[in-house]
Amino acid sequence: MVSFETKGRPKGEPGRIALPVSGDRARDREVAMALVDDTGFDGFDAGTLAQSWRQQPRSPVYITDLTYDEIGPALASAERDRLPRRRDLSAQVFAERVGERASPDAETVVRIARALFM
Repeated sequence: MVSFETKGRPKGEPGRIALPVSGDRARDREVAMALVDDTGFDGFDAGTLAQSWRQQPRSPVYITDLTYDEIGPALASAERDRLPRRRDLSAQVFAERVGERASPDAETVVRIARALFM
């Protein structure tokens, strides 16, 4: 969430974060990607809703702040049967690394997510 609040960038700026967009109709995805662009991020066409599990929590694209060029391979690398295990593992890692703090800083979250999910 912090990335969405603070890391939006102008179109064409290097390192701009991409967000996957899924929908069953191409036109719906186009509209959604335009809205994503308006918020300062690159929309990435991630296909149909049936494939949207590839972007759910604990997948390689979840809270990892990937660029447009990085997000396609990350979506393709998602392994559905590993997501529950990664969920459990991430809860343990965050509990150990963050401890009693209410909320870790954004860079810590991204660093841990990339280590666990990619």
